Amino acid sequence: MQTAEMGRKFLKDCRRRELAPKTLEYYRWCLDKLVMRCPEWPDSVEQVAAAWDSPTLNRVSRGNVERGLRIIMSWAEKHHSCPNVPRDTKKMSYTKTLPRVFQEDEVAAVWDACDSAQERAWFALPLDTGIRLGELACLRWPEVGPASLAVKGKTGPRVVPVSSPVREMLTGLGDEAHIWVSRNGPMTRVATQSAIRRLFGRAGLTGPKLGPHTVRHTFGTHYIANGGNIFSLKEIMGHASITTTQLYVHLAAAMTKGDHKVHSPAARMLPGLPATP
Repeated sequence: MQTAEMGRKFLKDCRRRELAPKTLEYYRWCLDKLVMRCPEWPDSVEQVAAAWDSPTLNRVSRGNVERGLRIIMSWAEKHHSCPNVPRDTKKMSYTKTLPRVFQEDEVAAVWDACDSAQERAWFALPLDTGIRLGELACLRWPEVGPASLAVKGKTGPRVVPVSSPVREMLTGLGDEAHIWVSRNGPMTRVATQSAIRRLFGRAGLTGPKLGPHTVRHTFGTHYIANGGNIFSLKEIMGHASITTTQLYVHLAAAMTKGDHKVHSPAARMLPGLPATP
């Protein structure tokens, strides 16, 4: 079978399972790499490896393509009995960079840059709950309770707790059904993402991988740093695996290390001890 045809079948199934648009874009990007190298469905490891070992990709991107193609080929084997040649091969190791997390001064800068109740809610809601951009953008009034939100993410529906002051910020927004509304009517996911990015720009925040998901990472990191339970965090953030949640343990540990340099009583109180660099 032609690789492009199998790719269309896979993406159709992804849409049936209501995977997030960003996830679909990722799988489509991986499939493009495979189709370019293998017009016909590959039957050797060398063919597939050529797709993820392209010299035009950096090491992290190669790892991302490899991971996506392994998922796609496993699906094709299960549903269409196609060869899954990389199944028994060792996964490539690559360096994964830790995501960006907002610092306290950056949070304050964004808050000061908000010029409407809607913008304040856009920022405060994911900072308080850790919900994804798609979950934020698709939120409707019927899903908002007095102390929780009913969201449907890429790992399925879940109920997320929300603090009373942040829940109160939603009061008066939107119309009877929609929370996020512009002059042109209910806002789409893309429009919401663009508006939040513009808010960050007005706050003077720039850099790679800066967007609504940065707020989610900030929530997860500070939840752990403030003593939150990792298993509770997994349920709140809607992770399929505890391995994903453990990322925030690493981020919180890095943040705690920086706090230690500043707040260590030994560095402040022991006479003659050199200051921590």
